Amino acid sequence: MKKSWIALLIIAAFVVESRYSPFGVGLNLTVLFAYWAGLRYGPIHGSIAGAAIGAAADSVAGGILGPFMLSKATAGFFASYLRGGLFLWSPALGVVAVMVLTALDGFMAYACYSIFEQGTASIGAASKTIFLQSALNFWAGLLLRPEDEQH
Repeated sequence: MKKSWIALLIIAAFVVESRYSPFGVGLNLTVLFAYWAGLRYGPIHGSIAGAAIGAAADSVAGGILGPFMLSKATAGFFASYLRGGLFLWSPALGVVAVMVLTALDGFMAYACYSIFEQGTASIGAASKTIFLQSALNFWAGLLLRPEDEQH
């Protein structure tokens, strides 16, 4: 039952990303699922969830294997290292982590597009979009936390 709710939420995130663009910038909500999987279940699950979500995003964009698969898998992988050890969890760490991993996702996808395709946007326009997407995702850092943290 939990898996079907997660699948419905991912589909809803794709629909919201395609329909709404506050401040003229498309949302990047799907990276939050890779972040959540990495944070809750570790690097393997975070990478697999990110790759699956990225493959779905790439197929919607017209390809099979592409930049979103790589960028979202990387975000899920790096999110897993916030679970303990080096970092003491706090909502501020969550906000910074979500914003940094959203930016990493965006810049990795932009780098792949600029290397392998023609006619990408300028780095200035891409940076503006990526940083606004990161700022719009800050709220998830307050809500998503490791499973062992229940504050």
